[in-house]
Amino acid sequence: MSFNITWYADMPLWEEEEGASYIKKASVLMENKGFNGALFYYLNDSLDPWTSAGLIIQSTKRLTPIIAVQPYSMPPFTAAKIIHALAHYFGRRVEINLVSGGQTAELEEVGDRLNHEERYERLIEYGVVLRSLLSTNEPLTFAGKYYSYQNLCMHSAVDPTLMPRIFCATTFSSPHGISAAKQIADVVLTFPGPVNHFQQFFCNQFVGSPVELGIRIGLITRSTESEAFQAANRNMDHRLRKLEKAHLIRDGWTQLEDDTIYFPRRQQAADCPCLVGSYEQVATYIRKYAELGVKHIIIGASIGFEEAEHYEKVFEMINCYSDL
Repeated sequence: MSFNITWYADMPLWEEEEGASYIKKASVLMENKGFNGALFYYLNDSLDPWTSAGLIIQSTKRLTPIIAVQPYSMPPFTAAKIIHALAHYFGRRVEINLVSGGQTAELEEVGDRLNHEERYERLIEYGVVLRSLLSTNEPLTFAGKYYSYQNLCMHSAVDPTLMPRIFCATTFSSPHGISAAKQIADVVLTFPGPVNHFQQFFCNQFVGSPVELGIRIGLITRSTESEAFQAANRNMDHRLRKLEKAHLIRDGWTQLEDDTIYFPRRQQAADCPCLVGSYEQVATYIRKYAELGVKHIIIGASIGFEEAEHYEKVFEMINCYSDL
């Protein structure tokens, strides 16, 4: 059985010494190794994701950027204008990852004092306005709690074939995030638990919904399980994930005991869960997510060039290349 999965990679946006040439080189590598796109996240101290996405479009033939958009960073009409310009100049689509919040310190830096529920309320309004401005050139009148426009004429509609998919990130334990995703998202994105936990606590909340499922997860994989764990144990993040897993098992999360290749994300850290194992083990585990309806996978954590060939082996085993 084959699966129609779109594969994305995290794209680091730190100020590498190579500058633009690093982004271009990484983009070409990703495209050649079977990735469909790359996620550009937004942090106050990272390079601008919109400009960086333009580099990807100019450097590749089909790699699609997912641009993380923080509502506090720009109004929806500005985002619509940039998306329209990229579509007009390059005839290429971008995807949008709407993010409700961010790191507490960064929110405080910009004076964003909305609580969890309010940030998702704002995100819903943002998504509605953005989609409207990209769908038609008719004047927009919108009266919301966070955004209000009267006969707004942006002329930012894009061809339907270039309409971005809207990703919305949330966790299984956030009813406000789940509600927002159902209202505005094409794809809901989450850090998955182990397969059974993911099905019970996340997938079941989207039964009957047209929203597609996406996950963000790390992979450390080699031709054998032993080689994969040797590579993982050289990684400080993974050593910390092992501790997190041990703590969760001690606290009663017994389903992790027999799950040898899944390692949970560290709480309160910019991290994602990770699968560690042979190509076959990792491919088999990912197939289980796909059987639950997952159609989009972002391989979390910045990708080193040496890792890309290992990911390609997993893609080939799953036989799930996707044409965007």
